[in-house]
Amino acid sequence: KAFNSLLSELGEGTPINTAIEKHLESLKPLQEAFGRFAEQKAMAYGPDLDWNQPEELETGAPQVIEAVLAESPTNFWALRMRLGQSIAGKQWDTAKTQAKDFIERFPEFVDEGNGYLMLARAHRALDETEEETAILRELAKRTPDSTYAYQRLLELDLKSENWKELLTNANRQMAVNPFLKTAHH
Repeated sequence: KAFNSLLSELGEGTPINTAIEKHLESLKPLQEAFGRFAEQKAMAYGPDLDWNQPEELETGAPQVIEAVLAESPTNFWALRMRLGQSIAGKQWDTAKTQAKDFIERFPEFVDEGNGYLMLARAHRALDETEEETAILRELAKRTPDSTYAYQRLLELDLKSENWKELLTNANRQMAVNPFLKTAHH
């Protein structure tokens, strides 16, 4: 009943905070509970990593990255930058080690520049197709929108005639971007 009254009040143009306080409880307990919830979620996200972003990292200089890592070996930003530089420098074996370490430290991170994609790139460069396929499949399980992983898996599954996985990844790719021709082949 209170919720329907709240919706009616909002429909009449009452500001949301005013309507909530009028028809439900005070906003203060709700805000405090949400603050605790958000803090718990944040603390559980990469809990063993140092999230400080030192200004000196903006230079991107390898010696600066190494200096930050010497002081804080778990600094997320420095670990990510070092991995990116290893990939850019085509230091594939080093990149593989760093990517595995990055994944181990933070398996939930599947955004741009994640360890899974970097490890897959290194495997691809070294013609390690089985390993590349396995890590891309792991990434595909962890994120609903890795178009690069889906696209590359389509190529690998077509080449290996793995029709079941080809169909799975074609469906994933079409769910993200139905206009890509490769998902329709």
